[in-house]
Amino acid sequence: MLLSKVLKKKRQERGETQQQVADMLHISRQSISNWENNKSYPDVPTLIELSQYFDFSLDVLKGDDDLMKKIKKDYEFIHKEKENKKYQLYLMVILLLMFIPILFIPLFGKHVMVVKYIGIFVVLMSICLLYFSLKLVQTYYKDVADKNGPLFIPKAFGIWITINPFNFWGKVIWLSLIAFLVVLVIKMILTPI
Repeated sequence: MLLSKVLKKKRQERGETQQQVADMLHISRQSISNWENNKSYPDVPTLIELSQYFDFSLDVLKGDDDLMKKIKKDYEFIHKEKENKKYQLYLMVILLLMFIPILFIPLFGKHVMVVKYIGIFVVLMSICLLYFSLKLVQTYYKDVADKNGPLFIPKAFGIWITINPFNFWGKVIWLSLIAFLVVLVIKMILTPI
């Protein structure tokens, strides 16, 4: 059954106006009107609140294909946002771990071995930073993955642009940067002091 019909029927059975329902649920009367006239759909938390308020099962709405698509899209968006937050947190922690040792270089400037290990650590953190940046961009843009897409795309968070990891040349650039840093770490480790 369509959500619009369920909402209108349940509201009228209770003898309430759209404004009364809107006030109870802390939403606008226009939202209720749009939902009842099938012009738009509520988000998932509001839909759950509506089902509790009007005491109807969400199973009743399974036949409403448009609503089911909206719910699926909302769920995917929420999941993507959680993934993005996770990768953003990893990036912030890695940046912090990269810059804290750099602050100690002036204290150990005469100890070449310590400075070397700080350098190795910073480059290793750079590899992790690149990897999680790549994962963040891949998660953010997975809906538009196209190997023929543009080389440069807007950043997943922050400003400016980044390299598209789905584009063939973009993938080559990302992997080349990671390979370069791996080779740099190996060279730093193997270079005697």
